[in-house]
Amino acid sequence: MKRLFTVLLLLGTLGTQSAAARERRLTIGNNEFACTIQTHGDRIRAASLFDKATGCELLAPDGEALFEFAVNGRTVSSDMPLWKYVSDSEQRLANGGTVVTHTFAGQGELRGLRVMLDREYFPGGTFLRERLRLRAERAGAFRLTNVGGRNHFIFPRYTFADADAGMPTEMRIGSYGREVLSDYDAGRADDRRPERNLATCHMFHPDFITHRLSDRTPCEVKGPFLVVPTHRHRLLTSYEHASQDRSYMTLRPQSVNTALTDAAQGVKGESDLVTDDDLWFISTRVTQQDSRRTVSWHIRRGGYLDGEAIPADRDYETVWTTLSVLAPGEEPSDAIREYLLHRITDHALSREPHFYYNTWGMQRDSSPNMRETFTEGRIAREIELAAETGVDIFIFDDGWQQTMGDWRPHTERLPRGLAPLVDSLRRRGITPGIWLSLMGIDPALERARKHPEWIICDRQGKPYAAQWDFPACDLVGGFYDCILEDLKRLTDEGIRFFKWDAINTFNSAQPGLGHGGTEHTRKERIDRYNYLLPFYVTRLMRELRAYCPDAVVEIDLTEPERALIGLMPLQEGKFFWMNNGASGYGDYSAFRTKSMRNSVNATACLLPPELLTYAVYPHNKAPYAAQRYNVNTVLQAGHGFWGNLAATSAADRKYIRNAVGKARRILKHTAGRPLRTEGRIGASPETYLQSAPEKGYALFTAFSGSPAVHSEHIALDTRQVLGVLNHAYTTDAQGVRLDLQFAAPDDTREAFVVGNDGSGVRVLSSTGWLDALDIAGKSLTIRSGSTAQLQIALPDGARDVQGDIPIERQSDGTLRIRLEEGRQATLSWR
Repeated sequence: MKRLFTVLLLLGTLGTQSAAARERRLTIGNNEFACTIQTHGDRIRAASLFDKATGCELLAPDGEALFEFAVNGRTVSSDMPLWKYVSDSEQRLANGGTVVTHTFAGQGELRGLRVMLDREYFPGGTFLRERLRLRAERAGAFRLTNVGGRNHFIFPRYTFADADAGMPTEMRIGSYGREVLSDYDAGRADDRRPERNLATCHMFHPDFITHRLSDRTPCEVKGPFLVVPTHRHRLLTSYEHASQDRSYMTLRPQSVNTALTDAAQGVKGESDLVTDDDLWFISTRVTQQDSRRTVSWHIRRGGYLDGEAIPADRDYETVWTTLSVLAPGEEPSDAIREYLLHRITDHALSREPHFYYNTWGMQRDSSPNMRETFTEGRIAREIELAAETGVDIFIFDDGWQQTMGDWRPHTERLPRGLAPLVDSLRRRGITPGIWLSLMGIDPALERARKHPEWIICDRQGKPYAAQWDFPACDLVGGFYDCILEDLKRLTDEGIRFFKWDAINTFNSAQPGLGHGGTEHTRKERIDRYNYLLPFYVTRLMRELRAYCPDAVVEIDLTEPERALIGLMPLQEGKFFWMNNGASGYGDYSAFRTKSMRNSVNATACLLPPELLTYAVYPHNKAPYAAQRYNVNTVLQAGHGFWGNLAATSAADRKYIRNAVGKARRILKHTAGRPLRTEGRIGASPETYLQSAPEKGYALFTAFSGSPAVHSEHIALDTRQVLGVLNHAYTTDAQGVRLDLQFAAPDDTREAFVVGNDGSGVRVLSSTGWLDALDIAGKSLTIRSGSTAQLQIALPDGARDVQGDIPIERQSDGTLRIRLEEGRQATLSWR
């Protein structure tokens, strides 16, 4: 591990100057960079960002102030002589990061105000993550105030030298419901698709925008990612909040065909959203002046109420921002993947790929009343069937609860509670998971009657009709503590995986709940609530994990009103990315699954597949026979199944288990590596590859919209490759070659490249597909799926080779065997 630099406190007086003029250089970094904050004359300056590899200083001298905000009607900044250095502290995180906190005390009119600057860095890479916190010694002494009628809070801000080269590129993740073909014109032909047909759009997706800079004219972007080039470097920036677009998230009844989506999942009521600006809370701003380029983060709205007191009992905190200096040749996607998988969180369990089964598809298939299907007997049987598929997690979906907001087992359908079902899962080695519509509530419940102020209402005072037409509660108020206790109780009952549904943009204007009172306008209260919602949801996840360290949460983003598309929830959990797909429930064809795969096809360049889950129907139902197509769609991303497993055969479930087991074997080595995608959805071919070349492992899936042939070469260290499962192959010095044949429209192929774990055993080629390859000591077991000729290389020095089938020795020292379809053979040696 590279040596870390601890904080350097270089203390010294300058001549005969007073103690107030004492200079300190507060430096953090590693072997690749050093970042220095300088204090001098009670001022705080961003003094240096030094690239050790090139010996280059990135920051311009005398850059703009590091932070700036308005308090008690006056704008103050780090450049003003108002800040006395107090102390430093250091915290090491489980993800390898170190957070250094510099604390400063306000002087003069700011006496009694503390400013804490949190800076996080890691052993490798030029990566800086920062946050500012404020706290008052006395309640009400300091109030954040607007400037020109708007929030005014800037942090951090850096001015870079020699930076008048190239245009910044904004990368959004919160665009919703647009056509895959950006220039699609429905007027050119008779197109009768309903609005938002998810065969051609895939809900939230990335958007890349290049911006021109004019001298002294700010360029302001939503992001959350922005690449800013300088003459020598490329800077990758981000902020951790929400960054969705309003245009596709209107609070209105769904007008689309219910065969395509669930109208009952939407939000009904009068919308207070008018433009995209209403859901734009944080901006990244770039300003060019001569050869200097300043990058800064601004709170645009909702960050505080005009006159809101800085707390004395807790911190007022900004969002985390990040600044990375990309290495030469480094792709932004690689830096983003490292950041989102390992640096934004220290909850490693939330990044592990797991295959899971969710009961919702089964419930929609089995009964007109989905919840009536959720009985102890029915779910107990479903657990037995799910165990046959080899899944890791089993999720109890809607119907297990007493009613919306009463998150206890239904007394009639589950008279013995969750215990027998949880015990059944534990005996099978499956993790119990559960669904909650986090903010929903039945108005008949005592907690709803006792706290009517919790229920979010529209402008006319009528509760919004949220999921299944139930009202929703304001999460910023006292309801937060109530739902936290519910969640803790569920972990006490054995639940370890949570699916939180229907966290929507409800535009709460409820006064007195922590985001404004009657003295504030309705719009001010809504802005403050929507700004705070990601903080509270993420805090809820964090407090739940503090109570139960192995609890994992996924946030459901499968409807247009969902409010948390952005980076903050990824500090603790992951996203359930797509639910309903392009078709109605019970669609066992490739159509539904194709729309789901569109999510990862477009998004893998920014969001690692380990963060995106979705669930497909794994049935091999006639006439579609789409099981292989659907299962292959979740092997590298999604990892989820649902649907009535009683409608599957034992052979179906065995097929799923076989595919999942092989994928799990590979993912142990390839998870977290780049997912290479080639070809749009429906292309011939459309391929996905995740590999660990130095280990000899790779997971490859391919789809084709039409009959086609394709030759695929996977670059690997073939000395480390044991062989390939599920497809014929050859190897050469550079890797593995697959000659793919797609026999029909919407066909698919998969290949599991297995490493030899340093054993030196190599199955160099196979003319047919293999179902199993296993090494145990000095023996190799092979099971064929089809009749095949195999060429095998054993480790140097292997002798006395024996086998239970004929072995042909080649002049080059390799072995050749022939295996009939379904035959298993074992070779051993000394």
